[in-house]
Amino acid sequence: MVRTEISLFLKNVPGELGKLTALLGEAKINIDAITIQDASSYVRELFKEYNPN
Repeated sequence: MVRTEISLFLKNVPGELGKLTALLGEAKINIDAITIQDASSYVRELFKEYNPN
């Protein structure tokens, strides 16, 4: 069995994770495990680094 690991950034708003899981379900993609963390500070720093204006 092939397993693939992906990392995604989603908006922290109600329903966003549900939209993702619905899309994966429609594509017949199973989720074996999931880890969720607040990456908002990381994303802000990343955005500053690539868009200094």
